[in-house]
Amino acid sequence: MVSGLGSLMGGRKKQRILHIAIITPINMLRSIPSLALVPLLIIFLGPSSWGHRGLVSFYCFLMVIINTLNAIRNVPPIYGEFSYTLGASRGQIYRKVIMPAIVPELVGGVRVAMGVSWSIAVVAELMGSSYGVGKLFLIFIPYFDIKGTFVGILWVLIIAVIIDMIFLRFSRFLIRWKPEKK
Repeated sequence: MVSGLGSLMGGRKKQRILHIAIITPINMLRSIPSLALVPLLIIFLGPSSWGHRGLVSFYCFLMVIINTLNAIRNVPPIYGEFSYTLGASRGQIYRKVIMPAIVPELVGGVRVAMGVSWSIAVVAELMGSSYGVGKLFLIFIPYFDIKGTFVGILWVLIIAVIIDMIFLRFSRFLIRWKPEKK
């Protein structure tokens, strides 16, 4: 869905106004610190998992959409023009030229968003949760339990690295046509 929206917005001259109308609010929303939204989510949704998931999803969506737009902008226009001269329709150009060209950058953007999501999730749990690593930190901090705090950090690190390794393996499958740099 994100790449589809990015594809719609990432066109050249005709979609410039649409691009400006959408990217400006996205940049404004992206500049709001995640800590500032946590109290609002607690007020509206309570200290539930829905609020934490919403916060993480919101910021990850913003990072991925901006990355998608930049990836589309980085596709050389000659690719589309050349395909058009060979008889490709606009839909075919998006499907067979632009989408494959942006996949490597999208993979990088999703990896960054996944990494940041761990930080946002722990911060959200610190601000008001009855579970999670953030809640454990709230228990450990008053007792100056450094070992417990490091165990929590290590736990998040191990999970994040394992998920990143799985995603990296999957992303290599997605871009198997691209030669690896050594």
